[in-house]
Amino acid sequence: MPKPTTNPSRFRPLTPLLCASAALLAACAGQSPQTPAAPPTPTTLDAATAARACQAAGLPALPGLHITAATLVAGGTQRARLPDGQAVGDPLPGHCIVTGRLDERTGADGKPYHTGFELRLPSAFSGRFFYQGGGGNDGVVRPAIGRNTGARGEADNALQRGFAVVSTDAGHQSPTPEFGLDPQARTEHAYRAHDRTAVTAKALLSAYYGQPADRSDFVACSGGGRQGMMFTQRFPTYFDGVIAVAPAMRVSEGATIAAARSTPAGPGTRAWPTPAGAPGPWARRSRVRRTPATSR
Repeated sequence: MPKPTTNPSRFRPLTPLLCASAALLAACAGQSPQTPAAPPTPTTLDAATAARACQAAGLPALPGLHITAATLVAGGTQRARLPDGQAVGDPLPGHCIVTGRLDERTGADGKPYHTGFELRLPSAFSGRFFYQGGGGNDGVVRPAIGRNTGARGEADNALQRGFAVVSTDAGHQSPTPEFGLDPQARTEHAYRAHDRTAVTAKALLSAYYGQPADRSDFVACSGGGRQGMMFTQRFPTYFDGVIAVAPAMRVSEGATIAAARSTPAGPGTRAWPTPAGAPGPWARRSRVRRTPATSR
């Protein structure tokens, strides 16, 4: 049987391409590595300067912003606290606590809404900004200390390391899911309240120190992890680093379903029926758990 033959001309057009690719790889290999970014620039405010700066009247008037308080905390007088009130970790450094509301309004359900936030600005500022994400249904402004999502939690926090830290309630004022009945509250919880909080906090920070933060980071877990993933997609320029731990990607949708199914819509109406004899909390959870038929 005659041996099969190969037509060399079929492969000749590849030769210039291979040569060009080799040349390009060689050129890339010869490039010098990028110059590392300069370290953040620390800023330290003395007691008198911090006292003048930490006043609600002295902070910038931004669209939709209502500053509710600005309080200067002396260094060593406070410690981070767990949700049960227990003090943990080393004493916190001197810092200014700014609390405020954004975009106050009345919702479609007749309830008042706003985006609440807390911003802590250390007198010895490291040049870095920390967005402390929330979790679950949010609805509560947690102390903005920059909680570590690791084993030490509040005891190992960013404020102790000189970070300016912000936290938010994500646009509604209750940790229960009834806010899902208001369309705007759903949008706020999903992304808008976080956009407004990040932009406002950075503006207040810049005014307080006379310069913007050199680096910005986001850290949170579960529902907060979802917020971190959202930031990377919707607002990719806001942070230099995002740590999104165990992101619960369907929290916003779940809150909406829970609110619609477990809250009476108005006078003369009632919630969806529950299993006979089932306790309230179990019944509520059971109604939002998806089955194969409802998850299509």
